[in-house]
Amino acid sequence: MEIAERFGQPKLDVAGFSWGGALAQQIAIQFPGRVERLVLMATTPSVARPVSAGRLCSTMTCWRAD
Repeated sequence: MEIAERFGQPKLDVAGFSWGGALAQQIAIQFPGRVERLVLMATTPSVARPVSAGRLCSTMTCWRAD
């Protein structure tokens, strides 16, 4: 997030593939107010501390493909 602050970006789109998806989830958990969109591809919910989708959606705008 330090890089985003240096470039004056208050919110970021975060995407992750495979292991990067786990990292992207961790970023969204640690900085929910800074993540505008979270895109996860071919990943699992392998974060250190499980978080419900409702908790993430309460701080971010959630979109679901139904």
